[in-house]
Amino acid sequence: MKKKYKIISEDLMNNIIDFLDEVQFDAAKSSTNEDMHKINFCSWAIKELLNSYDGYLRQTLHQTFQVNSNLK
Repeated sequence: MKKKYKIISEDLMNNIIDFLDEVQFDAAKSSTNEDMHKINFCSWAIKELLNSYDGYLRQTLHQTFQVNSNLK
């Protein structure tokens, strides 16, 4: 089975981290079991985003031709 990956921009990644941080902060105000699960999930998700590999999209031959022809 082939693995599929989604590449997201750094801006989107930073926005997701900010959102998860807010959820984590709100959950830290109380100590219910559900809130502890939220804190653990947010912590894990933030760690995964920060430690993820950087991805780069390779230009296709058609895209390269378009860029070079626009420079002339």
